[in-house]
Amino acid sequence: NLWGERWTKLCVNAMRNPIAAATGRGGNANDRDPTTRRLSILLAAEAVMVGRAYGFDIEDIYNITPDQLLRALDGDVSSMEAAEQIILENANFRNDDQRPSMGQDIQKGRRTEIDFISGLVVEKAKELGLDVPYNAGIAAVVRGVERGQIMPSAEVIAEISA
Repeated sequence: NLWGERWTKLCVNAMRNPIAAATGRGGNANDRDPTTRRLSILLAAEAVMVGRAYGFDIEDIYNITPDQLLRALDGDVSSMEAAEQIILENANFRNDDQRPSMGQDIQKGRRTEIDFISGLVVEKAKELGLDVPYNAGIAAVVRGVERGQIMPSAEVIAEISA
């Protein structure tokens, strides 16, 4: 399942990296914030949707099943709550200083891989006629942060998941 494993890794990266870049915060701070936690689930779910549409066998992401992510994307409250609980539990096993690589890139003034993560999800979704507003929104914000047009903060992504 090489393509499924690769796309699953892309889902993980789409879920965590751009949020760290956009907010300027580490993984645990974003996981503990209800807005960024829910957005991370929606970002992963969109990536799962696109990967499945390409026929990839997507694996569990942080012990959250792809089906559970897709149900959360479709508005199923219990699936969203269960996914949130898993993310909160995972935060107990990481150091609070942990920062996804894209967040580190922003801190160091380097270009990010946004076009190869969220941007790729958006590009592949367009090829299939799928809409991925969360990945498109976060990609736009991170590009703005990268160019210095937007200061990283939790507030800059609040509208994406509203």
